[in-house]
Parts: sequence; structure tokens; C-alpha cells
Amino acid sequence: MKRTLTATVVNGGLQMDEPLDLPDHSRVEVTIEAESTRTSEPAVPEGAADSGVVTADRQKRRDAFERFRKLTEEHPFNSGGVRFTREELNERD
Repeated sequence: MKRTLTATVVNGGLQMDEPLDLPDHSRVEVTIEAESTRTSEPAVPEGAADSGVVTADRQKRRDAFERFRKLTEEHPFNSGGVRFTREELNERD
């Protein structure tokens, strides 16, 4: 059985946000992933976003996206496949 659950660290231990339906002394394997690592944007110190501070990681992402955008403009993707009309795409029998 594999489930993804959330918990809070309390005094060095994990306190589950919801009860587990496992008997006492059950052995489990735990993988820890801090919630801040799952966000799409890196954590910014309090007040930094308001002051216009841009983290190095965020700037690298912006630069990479800009390079990607320019590349797709210079070399548009063409699959060579059939191009359907709107009517063909929405055709219903």
C-alpha cells in the first residue's frame, strides 16, 4: 500500500495530519520532502519579494525561459502531420 500523507515535525518526530489506519508497531518506509521544495517558486525571505529582490535561482529560470522562447520563435516546431480544420476537430456523429 502506498499513500502520500502530510505531517508536522514536533520535537523531532512526525505528527500526522490525519490518523493512520495501521496497527501499532507497524513498520513503514518514510520519504521526507519538505513542502517548500514542492513549490514552483523558490522560497524567498520575508519582505524580499516586496523589495524587488530576485533570487539567483529565480533569475536563472527567467533567463532559461527567455532563451527557450526565443529559440521557439526562431525555429517553430512543425510535426509535418495533418492539420485538421476546426470543423474536423469538433466533428460529432
